[in-house]
Amino acid sequence: MNTRSVTIISLVFFVFMSSCSSDEKASIFNQKIKQHYSGAYGESINLTKIKAIIFLPREGCQGCISDASSMTIDLLEKREDIAVIFTVVNDLKLLKRQYASFLNNPLVSVDLQGLFKDERVSSIYPQIAYMKNGECHKVEEFGNGSEEFSTLFNSIN
Repeated sequence: MNTRSVTIISLVFFVFMSSCSSDEKASIFNQKIKQHYSGAYGESINLTKIKAIIFLPREGCQGCISDASSMTIDLLEKREDIAVIFTVVNDLKLLKRQYASFLNNPLVSVDLQGLFKDERVSSIYPQIAYMKNGECHKVEEFGNGSEEFSTLFNSIN
C-alpha cells in the first residue's frame, strides 16, 4: 500500500469518525455523564433537575474557553439547573487557583478520569450537553447560537 492510499484511507476514517450523528454523540456523552456522576460527584447533583451540562476544556481554543468560562460563571450565579465539568485538566493546582470560589459550587466538577477527553478536534472547544429527565439528548459546541442555546441563556434575563 502506498503513501497516497494510506492518506486517503486515513482521511475517510477521520471523516467517518467526526461525522458521528448527533444521537450517537448524545448517547456516548450520556454514558460518560452517568459514569462521571456515579463517582465522587454522585451525591452533589440530581441530573433530573439539570437542563444542561457545560464542558470547559482547560486546553484548546483559549479565546473560546475564556469566553465560555466567563459566560458560565455569570450563568451559575443565577441558575441552579446548569452543571459544569472542567475537562482536559493537566494542572489541577492551577485550575484551583484560577477558579477557587467557582469550584466550591456543587454544580461544578472536574473530569479527573479523563472521560470527556477526546482526540477529535471538538474536544478543544467548550461544549454543551442538553438534558431532559436526567438524560443527555443533544451535544453541541458552546455558543453556536442554536435555539436551545439561546433559550437557555435568554431565560436568565
